[in-house]
Amino acid sequence: MGERKRVVSTCLGCIGNCGAIYEVEDNRIVKVKGDPDSPLTTGYICPKGTAVEDVRSNPERLRHPLRRTGNRGEGKWEEISWEEAIGEVAERLAESKEKYGPESFVLAGGSGGVLAGLNPVTSKFLHLFGSPNRMEDLHI
Repeated sequence: MGERKRVVSTCLGCIGNCGAIYEVEDNRIVKVKGDPDSPLTTGYICPKGTAVEDVRSNPERLRHPLRRTGNRGEGKWEEISWEEAIGEVAERLAESKEKYGPESFVLAGGSGGVLAGLNPVTSKFLHLFGSPNRMEDLHI
């Protein structure tokens, strides 16, 4: 067993920016609690927040892009590189933009939290693509 350290941060369960205190040992989160000094959540932590290590270390968690090789629903996939995945997504977005126009595209984000609308990367992408359409789930 390694040394246990206390890390004051924000929750890793979503991007709601809730205050969290982590106890970390051997690069694993062993305990999570809400940060009572957080002005946003004043010590509250939701079930997603307390389960972050279970999600992070789950052996079935996807860690690489996959391409479907069979029919939808068959569960047949092959691992591909990040370059291939990004290239395929860019190609499909370009085809859709050409066929339907940039305003046919909406970027939807879930579990965005109260600061989701301020994400400059998402805003820049939409601006460069030519779409004003954005949809966010604004709950904490």
